[in-house]
Amino acid sequence: MKLLNILTIAAVLGLTPTQQANAEYIPGQIKGPLLGADLNAFNLNPAHAPGHVNGGYLSINKGAKHIQVQLMNYSRCPANARCLHALPIKLLDRTLPLVKIERSACGTIIYTAVKDMRPAGGIYSEIIVADMSKNHCAKAEKWATVVRYTTKSGNNLPVKTSYFYGSVLEQLMHTMTR
Repeated sequence: MKLLNILTIAAVLGLTPTQQANAEYIPGQIKGPLLGADLNAFNLNPAHAPGHVNGGYLSINKGAKHIQVQLMNYSRCPANARCLHALPIKLLDRTLPLVKIERSACGTIIYTAVKDMRPAGGIYSEIIVADMSKNHCAKAEKWATVVRYTTKSGNNLPVKTSYFYGSVLEQLMHTMTR
Protein backbone atom coordinates (compact mmCIF):
# COMPACT_ATOMS: atom_id res chain seq x y z
CA MET A 1 0.00 0.00 0.00
CA LYS A 2 2.91 2.38 0.71
CA LEU A 3 4.24 1.79 -2.81
CA LEU A 4 0.82 2.69 -4.21
CA ASN A 5 0.85 5.95 -2.21
CA ILE A 6 4.37 6.78 -3.41
CA LEU A 7 3.35 6.14 -7.02
CA THR A 8 0.22 8.23 -6.52
CA ILE A 9 2.19 11.14 -5.10
CA ALA A 10 4.60 10.89 -8.02
CA ALA A 11 1.71 10.85 -10.47
CA VAL A 12 -0.24 13.67 -8.86
CA LEU A 13 2.65 15.87 -7.80
CA GLY A 14 5.41 14.48 -9.99
CA LEU A 15 6.38 17.89 -11.28
CA THR A 16 9.86 19.15 -10.54
CA PRO A 17 10.06 22.67 -9.05
CA THR A 18 11.09 23.96 -12.48
CA GLN A 19 8.11 22.29 -14.14
CA GLN A 20 5.80 23.70 -11.47
CA ALA A 21 7.15 27.20 -12.05
CA ASN A 22 6.75 26.84 -15.83
CA ALA A 23 3.36 25.10 -15.77
CA GLU A 24 0.91 26.83 -18.03
CA TYR A 25 -2.71 27.65 -17.27
CA ILE A 26 -4.84 25.71 -19.71
CA PRO A 27 -8.15 27.50 -20.23
CA GLY A 28 -10.70 25.40 -22.11
CA GLN A 29 -8.43 22.34 -22.33
CA ILE A 30 -11.50 20.15 -22.08
CA LYS A 31 -14.48 21.84 -23.68
CA GLY A 32 -17.33 22.65 -21.36
CA PRO A 33 -17.32 23.86 -17.82
CA LEU A 34 -18.45 20.68 -16.02
CA LEU A 35 -16.42 17.45 -15.81
CA GLY A 36 -17.26 14.34 -13.80
CA ALA A 37 -15.83 10.94 -12.88
CA ASP A 38 -16.93 7.98 -10.79
CA LEU A 39 -14.61 7.14 -7.89
CA ASN A 40 -14.13 3.40 -7.45
CA ALA A 41 -11.16 2.81 -5.11
CA PHE A 42 -10.25 4.50 -1.86
CA ASN A 43 -7.28 4.81 0.49
CA LEU A 44 -8.97 6.76 3.28
CA ASN A 45 -7.85 8.50 6.39
CA PRO A 46 -10.62 7.54 8.87
CA ALA A 47 -10.96 11.19 9.90
CA HIS A 48 -12.22 12.05 6.40
CA ALA A 49 -15.04 9.54 6.03
CA PRO A 50 -16.23 7.53 9.02
CA GLY A 51 -17.89 4.36 7.79
CA HIS A 52 -17.55 2.05 4.82
CA VAL A 53 -17.03 3.86 1.50
CA ASN A 54 -17.84 1.86 -1.62
CA GLY A 55 -18.57 4.57 -4.17
CA GLY A 56 -18.09 8.20 -4.92
CA TYR A 57 -18.18 10.99 -7.45
CA LEU A 58 -15.90 13.82 -8.49
CA SER A 59 -17.03 16.93 -10.34
CA ILE A 60 -14.96 19.82 -11.61
CA ASN A 61 -16.98 22.90 -12.47
CA LYS A 62 -14.64 25.11 -14.47
CA GLY A 63 -17.35 27.73 -14.99
CA ALA A 64 -18.14 28.18 -11.28
CA LYS A 65 -14.48 27.37 -10.45
CA HIS A 66 -14.89 24.63 -7.87
CA ILE A 67 -14.16 20.95 -7.31
CA GLN A 68 -16.60 18.70 -5.46
CA VAL A 69 -15.89 15.24 -4.02
CA GLN A 70 -18.67 13.02 -2.67
CA LEU A 71 -18.06 9.64 -1.02
CA MET A 72 -20.96 7.29 -0.39
CA ASN A 73 -21.88 4.03 1.26
CA TYR A 74 -24.21 2.20 -1.11
CA SER A 75 -25.86 -0.58 0.87
CA ARG A 76 -26.60 -3.79 -0.97
CA CYS A 77 -30.15 -5.04 -1.31
CA PRO A 78 -31.03 -8.53 -2.62
CA ALA A 79 -32.67 -8.70 -6.04
CA ASN A 80 -36.46 -8.17 -6.03
CA ALA A 81 -36.39 -7.00 -2.40
CA ARG A 82 -37.42 -3.65 -0.98
CA CYS A 83 -34.83 -2.40 1.47
CA LEU A 84 -35.04 0.91 3.27
CA HIS A 85 -31.44 0.50 4.37
CA ALA A 86 -30.38 0.37 0.69
CA LEU A 87 -30.52 4.15 0.37
CA PRO A 88 -27.03 5.61 -0.10
CA ILE A 89 -25.42 7.33 2.86
CA LYS A 90 -23.28 10.37 2.07
CA LEU A 91 -20.09 10.11 4.15
CA LEU A 92 -18.13 13.02 2.67
CA ASP A 93 -19.21 16.01 0.60
CA ARG A 94 -16.55 18.66 0.06
CA THR A 95 -16.62 21.55 -2.39
CA LEU A 96 -13.52 23.74 -2.64
CA PRO A 97 -12.67 26.68 -4.92
CA LEU A 98 -10.60 25.79 -8.00
CA VAL A 99 -7.42 27.88 -7.84
CA LYS A 100 -5.12 26.37 -10.46
CA ILE A 101 -5.06 24.23 -13.59
CA GLU A 102 -1.70 23.07 -14.93
CA ARG A 103 -0.18 20.42 -17.15
CA SER A 104 2.83 18.24 -16.31
CA ALA A 105 5.59 17.50 -18.80
CA CYS A 106 3.90 14.11 -19.40
CA GLY A 107 0.55 15.68 -20.29
CA THR A 108 -1.28 15.01 -17.02
CA ILE A 109 -3.75 17.82 -16.31
CA ILE A 110 -3.68 18.79 -12.64
CA TYR A 111 -6.57 20.66 -11.01
CA THR A 112 -5.97 22.20 -7.57
CA ALA A 113 -8.68 23.44 -5.20
CA VAL A 114 -7.82 25.02 -1.84
CA LYS A 115 -9.70 26.57 1.06
CA ASP A 116 -7.79 27.82 4.12
CA MET A 117 -10.02 28.60 7.11
CA ARG A 118 -7.23 28.33 9.74
CA PRO A 119 -7.11 32.09 10.37
CA ALA A 120 -10.75 31.87 11.52
CA GLY A 121 -10.17 28.74 13.64
CA GLY A 122 -11.10 26.33 10.86
CA ILE A 123 -9.11 23.88 8.76
CA TYR A 124 -6.99 23.96 5.63
CA SER A 125 -8.46 21.74 2.89
CA GLU A 126 -6.95 20.86 -0.46
CA ILE A 127 -8.14 18.67 -3.34
CA ILE A 128 -5.69 17.83 -6.12
CA VAL A 129 -7.05 15.97 -9.14
CA ALA A 130 -4.74 14.40 -11.73
CA ASP A 131 -6.39 13.64 -15.07
CA MET A 132 -4.09 10.86 -16.29
CA SER A 133 -6.03 10.21 -19.52
CA LYS A 134 -3.73 12.41 -21.62
CA ASN A 135 -0.50 11.18 -19.96
CA HIS A 136 1.92 10.12 -22.69
CA CYS A 137 4.70 8.91 -20.36
CA ALA A 138 4.86 5.49 -18.71
CA LYS A 139 1.72 5.05 -16.64
CA ALA A 140 2.28 4.69 -12.91
CA GLU A 141 -1.42 4.13 -12.20
CA LYS A 142 -4.16 1.99 -13.67
CA TRP A 143 -6.69 4.70 -12.82
CA ALA A 144 -7.51 7.51 -15.26
CA THR A 145 -8.26 9.94 -12.42
CA VAL A 146 -6.34 10.23 -9.16
CA VAL A 147 -7.55 12.49 -6.33
CA ARG A 148 -5.63 13.53 -3.22
CA TYR A 149 -7.67 15.10 -0.40
CA THR A 150 -5.67 16.76 2.39
CA THR A 151 -6.76 18.52 5.57
CA LYS A 152 -4.82 20.24 8.34
CA SER A 153 -6.25 21.84 11.48
CA GLY A 154 -3.48 23.91 13.00
CA ASN A 155 0.11 24.75 12.22
CA ASN A 156 1.57 22.03 14.46
CA LEU A 157 -1.07 19.32 13.99
CA PRO A 158 -0.58 16.38 11.61
CA VAL A 159 -1.79 16.50 8.03
CA LYS A 160 -4.56 14.04 7.13
CA THR A 161 -4.45 12.69 3.59
CA SER A 162 -6.75 10.40 1.61
CA TYR A 163 -6.56 9.14 -1.98
CA PHE A 164 -9.41 8.31 -4.34
CA TYR A 165 -9.13 6.65 -7.75
CA GLY A 166 -11.60 6.71 -10.58
CA SER A 167 -12.70 6.60 -14.18
CA VAL A 168 -11.92 9.05 -16.97
CA LEU A 169 -13.11 12.62 -16.44
CA GLU A 170 -15.97 13.18 -18.87
CA GLN A 171 -17.78 16.28 -19.92
CA LEU A 172 -21.28 16.34 -18.46
CA MET A 173 -24.17 17.53 -20.59
CA HIS A 174 -26.12 19.10 -17.75
CA THR A 175 -25.24 21.20 -14.77
CA MET A 176 -25.52 19.81 -11.29
CA THR A 177 -26.88 21.82 -8.43
CA ARG A 178 -25.49 21.60 -4.99
